[in-house]
Amino acid sequence: MTTATTAGIQYRFTRCVTDPAVVGEALSKPNYGLNTDAPREIVMSDRHELADNLGVPVVWMRQIHSDIVEVVDETHSSHENSITADAVITRSPVALAVQVADCVPVLLWDEATGTIGAVHAGRAGVEKAIVAKAVSTMLSMGCSTRDIVAAVGPSICGRCYEVGDDVFETAVSKRPELESRTSWGTRSLDIRAGVLKDLETCGVTNVIQDDRCTFESAHLNSYRRNPRCGRQIGLVVNRKL
Repeated sequence: MTTATTAGIQYRFTRCVTDPAVVGEALSKPNYGLNTDAPREIVMSDRHELADNLGVPVVWMRQIHSDIVEVVDETHSSHENSITADAVITRSPVALAVQVADCVPVLLWDEATGTIGAVHAGRAGVEKAIVAKAVSTMLSMGCSTRDIVAAVGPSICGRCYEVGDDVFETAVSKRPELESRTSWGTRSLDIRAGVLKDLETCGVTNVIQDDRCTFESAHLNSYRRNPRCGRQIGLVVNRKL
């Protein structure tokens, strides 16, 4: 688990064991994904343990590859996927989690206002500028781009995210910066490039990156590598609240 604390904000991008011979029906250890094929009780146990270790409740999203951004508080905390969205923002004493297995987890915070956010940025979300919309929501709450910090976590990279011609052409027509090639020479998309472009366009310059590729890392779930996989998370909490 990669954990860091800066100015009272704690954030992390979890790692996991993914070897099927070791993890069995859990799919990964830990596995935070209720939408996976793992037994529900295993995932719920991992979520309960996480909240207990944090000492604060966690808000989990039902992620649908949308551009929906929701402002949440303690009433949305649960061990279930309690709110349908692909980005959540809060000033309440809760942790925000984003579940991933190739998509880009983006964590946002502004210490000056005590605002934090978590974003699920997959291909569809990047095409819809989900990260820019999350930043815009923070700005509407009184945040400033000079104070916002973004942590961009592990995701599938452009060398590995091969797509068909139709998907490639549609995505690149909307977001030219996504254009890439695989290491074996076929068309691919670099969704991280779209996330970074949105942050740049919004004026967010303080960006922390963990640029490991999920497809290439044995310690991260990758749906492309194994569709029967678990989910790791990005997590952020304001310890000053």
